[in-house]
Amino acid sequence: MNRIHFFLIGTLILGLACGSAVLLRAEEPVPPAEEKAPETPAEEKVPENKPAEKPAENPVEKPDGVEKPATSDKAPEARATEVPKEEAPQAETPKEEEKKEEKKEEKKYETLTLKSGPLKIDVETDAVLLPEQFQKIQIRTKQWTTLKVQSAVPHGTMVRKGDVLVTLDLEDYEEKIKTSRRELELARQSLLRARTAYRLQKKVAAWDAAVTRRSREEAVDRFEFTKKWDYDLNTRNMEFTLKASEFSLKSQRKELEQLQKMYAENDLTETTEEIMLERQQRAVEGMELQFQAAKGRYEWTKTRAIPRFIRNEKETLERKLAQIDAAMENLVPDEKTRDLNMAAEEVKFRKLEKEFRELEKDREALECRAPADGLVLYGVLDNGKWSDFSKYEPLLKEDETLTANKPFLTLCKMDAICLSLAFAEKEYSHLAVGMKGFFRPTAYPEWELPTVLTTLATMPTPDKYRATAKVTLDPSLKLWPGMGGKATFFAVRKTNALLVPATAVGREEDLSRYVYVLDKEKKEPAKRPVKLGKKSGEKWEILDGLEASMEVLKEINAVEQP
Repeated sequence: MNRIHFFLIGTLILGLACGSAVLLRAEEPVPPAEEKAPETPAEEKVPENKPAEKPAENPVEKPDGVEKPATSDKAPEARATEVPKEEAPQAETPKEEEKKEEKKEEKKYETLTLKSGPLKIDVETDAVLLPEQFQKIQIRTKQWTTLKVQSAVPHGTMVRKGDVLVTLDLEDYEEKIKTSRRELELARQSLLRARTAYRLQKKVAAWDAAVTRRSREEAVDRFEFTKKWDYDLNTRNMEFTLKASEFSLKSQRKELEQLQKMYAENDLTETTEEIMLERQQRAVEGMELQFQAAKGRYEWTKTRAIPRFIRNEKETLERKLAQIDAAMENLVPDEKTRDLNMAAEEVKFRKLEKEFRELEKDREALECRAPADGLVLYGVLDNGKWSDFSKYEPLLKEDETLTANKPFLTLCKMDAICLSLAFAEKEYSHLAVGMKGFFRPTAYPEWELPTVLTTLATMPTPDKYRATAKVTLDPSLKLWPGMGGKATFFAVRKTNALLVPATAVGREEDLSRYVYVLDKEKKEPAKRPVKLGKKSGEKWEILDGLEASMEVLKEINAVEQP
């Protein structure tokens, strides 16, 4: 128990020491206040941020030991008065809410006042000078494809109609003509022989068919005759033979009976009688055997021989007819094969004849002449652009080979020059035939030549819209087809247009457009439907729904928070 008492007393002393130390630290910064404490009312609040008064000339003496200072009983009251000061802003919350509401009511929007002004939209694109009339020069051949160049007119040469543009080496061509003529003549002779053989084979085939048909008819007739006559004759013959044998047997038996009666009445010697009777008896027995044999042959012939004979004859007929039918069937493919072979001979000859005629006609095409007056340029025009000159220039040198039926020159008629243009899809809506503009040649950038859009494609090729424009050239300028530059067209020109920023325009779910107009009295934005026109940069033209002098919000996001 003593240890517990000592522990509690020690804990109490330690607590008192800590509390005294805390009070001393709290009272150290304001020693003057402790001296004047009796003169100041207890309820008076010390300002929060007001600095402490100057200390007295005589500083307070330090207390002895750890005794509590005389003014320590007032320190808790001072701290108690400071707590409400920190909580004072919470008491003023209603005033701050009123101020916030006033600020909300006084919210300002960034606006602009609508004014009528000019609207200009220009469309610029690359342009190439081209003749309005031009022809692609190519050597059109049907059979001959080896186009070996001997010489060609220089690039940029003015030619007259009928002038030779390209001279070709025709030595191989002439040799080909001779060979083709010989092959055609051989084919003609072969065709004549084939036609003669075809006529003869056709006659022989007709004879074979007739013979085969007759053979069939004869075989059927023979079978019918055999079945009718041979069967009947054999049957009747066997019946007759059987009856004759039976009759002979009966006759012999009657004769035997007569002899027996006669010998019984007559007085002949016994020896003669026996001889005659024995002979007749043997004759009767022989006739009985013949009758039995005839009867057996009759049964065999009627039940076995004749049916088998008829069956064999029928099988023979069927085999014969099958062979005849097969022969007739073979005549049909043979005839078709013969006809196809003849047709093949005809086609072969006609093909060689056509090739020879086309080869002869190619002779005229191999003389490459100018179809009209004009300017000769190397290369071709493809989708409004000139092909690479370096690609075609080497092909027109001596001993080089051109490709048949492929353009390699362009003959330009210099009476009128136009512009070849290509517009991007985003610019298509601004364009229209008849639109005016100007052309600035690359060779003369200080010049602006008047131009008018004359044609405009309705479909892109492949991602550009092709167009042409008429340009007025100055005679003093040296401009030729193939030269390029920039063409600018005046797409939109308006003097009184209302423009608003694109950020001020909103879109409804039905795709209608609107802006926010500021009410000058209420100072609140109101939604206003509008009809848009052209878009220039980041501004929209307003066609309907707004008037000049209206105030419009620059940003719809100021009202419609995303």
